[in-house]
Amino acid sequence: MLLALALTVSAVHYGRILWNGTAYPTADPDLVAERVQQQSQQVYDVLGLPASHRVESRDLDTGTCYARGLLDIEKVARGVVDVRHRWSVGGVSESAAVADGCGTR
Repeated sequence: MLLALALTVSAVHYGRILWNGTAYPTADPDLVAERVQQQSQQVYDVLGLPASHRVESRDLDTGTCYARGLLDIEKVARGVVDVRHRWSVGGVSESAAVADGCGTR
């Protein structure tokens, strides 16, 4: 009986989280931008590209984030942004990078 009650309480708790979602964490935008750029640099370093493939352009931008949870799955989350850092290297077109499996998101 006690086990059934514990399982029911747990199911209700996690079901509510799944249905309603959880809030996005609060973060300093400048620190997030810095962290994203550092992670992007790590990806570039891991690729080990030759010197002829230098980074030619960089772009840090933001996009829309949607609410978490099944209840508001298509609702835009106010005050929340998706941060992306894109860069391109010389001598490699975007279509060639994606075709070779190098396109990452």
